[in-house]
Amino acid sequence: SDKTAEEKAEIRDKYGKRDAILEAKNRVREVCKDILNHYETSVKPNGFKAMIVTNSRNAAVTYKEVLDELNAPESAVIISGDNNDPGRLRQYTDPVKQKNHIENFKKPINENALSFVIVKDMLLTGFNAPNCQVMYLDRKLTDHNLLQAIARVNRTKDKKECGYIVDYFGLSDY
Repeated sequence: SDKTAEEKAEIRDKYGKRDAILEAKNRVREVCKDILNHYETSVKPNGFKAMIVTNSRNAAVTYKEVLDELNAPESAVIISGDNNDPGRLRQYTDPVKQKNHIENFKKPINENALSFVIVKDMLLTGFNAPNCQVMYLDRKLTDHNLLQAIARVNRTKDKKECGYIVDYFGLSDY
């Protein structure tokens, strides 16, 4: 409310364009191909799992759809819900299903094949899954939110030398 009409229009243009680019299905498909290549060659052989952090709840669902189209390892979307959510989003907001996915994600890959969790905000703070070695980041995170997110992949585990952040957003530009 403290912005002029011109400032509001500038904000809409800047972020509307950025969101449209980040959520474009063709772009998501190319990012998913890169994620799968990295995961299959560098993460999965060591028995670890991965988190994909997206720009929006809609983008999270798009990532899931594209990964499924590409016959990727098992994935689950964990996003918050809203009473007005369309069915496309609503199917991923059930707290009981989410709890089940989270528990399965924490299990070793040889006990449960769930390899990816796809989120927007959920699980970025306080989530402890030592078998998560890589975070594929496709959204802007700064300050303490970025530090909290990085900590998700730095949990220690046998045979885990380090955690990785793969940045598709371009955080170094901010």
